[in-house]
Amino acid sequence: MTVTTLSSQSFTVDFTAADNAGRLAFLLGNMGTAAVYIDDVVIKEIAYIGVGDPLVKAIDASNFVSASTGWETDWWGAAQRAVDGATGNKASGNDGQSEGLDLWVNVKIDPEYEIKEVLVAGDKSAPRSLAQFKVEYGANTMINWTNSNTDGVYETFNMFSSAPPANTRDFKLSFRPPAGQLVEVADVQFMAVDHKPYRIYTLGLDNGGTITPSGTLRFSKNNTDSQTYTFTPPVGKAVANVIVDGVSLGALNSYTFTNINKSHSLAVAYGSSVSNSVLLSTGRPVAASTALLAAANAVDGNSASRWESAHGVTPSWISVDLGSSTALTQVVIDWEAANAGSYTIEGSNDNANWVPLKSVTGGTFGNRTDTNSITGRYRYVRIHCTALSAGNNSFGS
Repeated sequence: MTVTTLSSQSFTVDFTAADNAGRLAFLLGNMGTAAVYIDDVVIKEIAYIGVGDPLVKAIDASNFVSASTGWETDWWGAAQRAVDGATGNKASGNDGQSEGLDLWVNVKIDPEYEIKEVLVAGDKSAPRSLAQFKVEYGANTMINWTNSNTDGVYETFNMFSSAPPANTRDFKLSFRPPAGQLVEVADVQFMAVDHKPYRIYTLGLDNGGTITPSGTLRFSKNNTDSQTYTFTPPVGKAVANVIVDGVSLGALNSYTFTNINKSHSLAVAYGSSVSNSVLLSTGRPVAASTALLAAANAVDGNSASRWESAHGVTPSWISVDLGSSTALTQVVIDWEAANAGSYTIEGSNDNANWVPLKSVTGGTFGNRTDTNSITGRYRYVRIHCTALSAGNNSFGS
């Protein structure tokens, strides 16, 4: 009788875009010998992890900081050329000064980069050559003295003695020539993961006016960032158009990017002055939270009539339907003595989700007119009264 001991073996196979499962089972089955054979093969599918983060170049001429003495002083061999991103430009030691000497340069890279590879393009044209190089950050040696084997062509190094943490910025690159020769190096490049690869570029299309926040902002590669921008027109003007990635969205007072997973552009144009505005609310349908006097009185064009809310009810509101989404520049409220001490002007395009356009506080008892500049494109406008002015018990306009 023959006793066979069974054992389980586990293989991890990269099978992406390769053969079919039956072919793989056949190949594994034929791995047996006269003494050892595979009795059963189970093929399991697991989640495909992907190809990893893309790498970007981390060094160009702007990243050069400083260099040791001993480099060529003429332009054709200046130290900066070792890190200018071009293999056709070479940095070289100074003849008669630096034979047999190690030379170095310092670079400072983007704060959002994490280095994954070092590319070195050496030189093999005696008497100016590169024998070895070294990479350090702070007190740490990233790559100790390592042979350079190429002449003007990048060679990739990704085995690090000490891997620099993400956001490490300052690096020292040292170069050693063959004995008795001068150092010459074509280029050194870092390949890095950009932890904030997405940009939002903003542009005001007219003089004056502000976009907040301003400038170019960067966002995480995790696709979870959001950013809201608000727009303030120049005095006497209004937002006329907001353009996102080349698409016109009309007059908005703000715009929010959510789950940012690519770069965007945001441009804002400003239009005609408020003095050229057209009255939109007269005779339009209105609604109110409560009404002792009809809400329609607030938009009938008659200063002798008014809407009045139920006494003692706070908050209270009144809204008007403009019929279609319209670029807004101004809301004027003629209050009677019973009025709001605090209120918010809100806009909506579905009569359900409201966007605050302006908040007002400190309103006083007595007849008054509040002129409020706003921006945005909305169909519905609501005056949401949150506090009475001192001395009255209802809202009226």
